[in-house]
Amino acid sequence: EQLQLGLLKGNRFEVFIRNIKNSSNIDIINCVEKWIENGFINYFGLQRFGSRMLQTFTIGKYLIRRDWSLAIDSILAYDESIKPEWLRQILDVWNKTHDIETILNGHHGRRSIEIDLLRGIQNNDRTNLVGALSFVPRNTRLLYLHSYQSKIWNQIVSRRFSTYNNQILDGDLYRMNDDNNNIKIVDETNRNQVKLEQLVLPLPGYDVIYPKNVISTWYKDLLLEDGIDINQFKHQVKDYSLSGDYRHFIVKPEDVQYKLINYNNIDDDILRSDYDRLTSVDSPITDNNGQFSGLKISFSLPKSCYATMALRELLHRNESQLQNEHQDKETIVESEFIVESSI
Repeated sequence: EQLQLGLLKGNRFEVFIRNIKNSSNIDIINCVEKWIENGFINYFGLQRFGSRMLQTFTIGKYLIRRDWSLAIDSILAYDESIKPEWLRQILDVWNKTHDIETILNGHHGRRSIEIDLLRGIQNNDRTNLVGALSFVPRNTRLLYLHSYQSKIWNQIVSRRFSTYNNQILDGDLYRMNDDNNNIKIVDETNRNQVKLEQLVLPLPGYDVIYPKNVISTWYKDLLLEDGIDINQFKHQVKDYSLSGDYRHFIVKPEDVQYKLINYNNIDDDILRSDYDRLTSVDSPITDNNGQFSGLKISFSLPKSCYATMALRELLHRNESQLQNEHQDKETIVESEFIVESSI
């Protein structure tokens, strides 16, 4: 049987956390064991939401609202930090002159989302905006839509955790496995049997049920703040219809293996890559009396779960602190829809 989209069970990660300070080995072990036992809030990671200059969820919001003009303006917005330079020049000319012909004639052979959209505008006489947007690859347009759903989900989960912590409420939704046709509702007859990791919250759409409690009102209010009615997710243009989905509130890492390691050089390569294993490169040398301490940890997560969010809980740090300096400049800062947590 051929592999197909959706068959992925999950992902395996191996990470080395370097230069751990001011923590005893016992403290580190206790922290990891607590993380294994309690899991982490299953937030969508920041890579889901684009960059400072292009917040994909904003474009998704406009597409869901049928604000085609605003969606186009957002995709083609000019910013001095845009790279590469030729793309920045294109957007500068567009925003100053709207001269599509000059832009496209000067950039034969170039490909980008922005150029695809400009070709769409040109081919649709600047009036059929839905047709113009169809020139943007479908997967990219889906990314915008899913980014908005993810933002709403993160906001709901943050508010739920801030308000109720780990409490299971009557009216919450849960499932015993990954079958979306088997969504059940918590009530007084089953509340004591439901586990926190079985709780799910919906990504908004036309084919999901919402919690039968105050959380349903939270969804409606958040969507209305963005000018979206909760019944607005079914669209006559199929590409912009969102059926919704369910996502676990809490996820626990599986098959966790970890080891405390001492080493002498702050830049030592502690992990062996797949290439190292294939070419029989020796394991990195460690020193039990080394001046630096680190944690080597490997774990598995279900599909669509973010290792950055798992590590965020383990390290009790903002995700933006987990990015290196270059990435942080290209990534939106951790915003109001991801809260500090300690499960």
